[in-house]
Amino acid sequence: MLLDEESFHRLHARLARPLLGYLRRFTGRDSAAQDLAQETWIKLLATPVDASDPDRLRSFVFRVATNLARDRFRRRRRESLFGLRPHREAEIAEPSQERAVEARDLERCLQALRPRERALVLLAHVEGFDHREIAGMLGLRPASVRVLLFRARKRLARDLQRRGLAPRSGS
Repeated sequence: MLLDEESFHRLHARLARPLLGYLRRFTGRDSAAQDLAQETWIKLLATPVDASDPDRLRSFVFRVATNLARDRFRRRRRESLFGLRPHREAEIAEPSQERAVEARDLERCLQALRPRERALVLLAHVEGFDHREIAGMLGLRPASVRVLLFRARKRLARDLQRRGLAPRSGS
């Protein structure tokens, strides 16, 4: 059944900030994240869902957002292959210069990951989903999530190490 207005408002109040933060980290762009969050909420309103299990509903919302973000990434990639240039967005200023540099470096490292790797890292380590939940969101088996997440973390750590943002292995 579709969510009633009251249930939707409760869900939105609980998930709006975490969802937008996840999408910002996934896309690297504030306006893209806001667009995707809005698309996610619209899609949720049009989809019959079981609102009785809040954790399952949370997983569903993040799965929809992840799929929309991946679709957007693929569309942007096709556009760039055909010579179409996506518009540039203004960067958000950080309070301290050093922190801004670190944040940009971290953002670059996250953006260097493949979309599925980025989704795995963000869903596991930022949003706190377990392997079973992530598997359901990304259409994978939990055992595959473990392996792919391990590889994604290893790649991210290597990139962070190259930028001097992570301790050297063996230190």
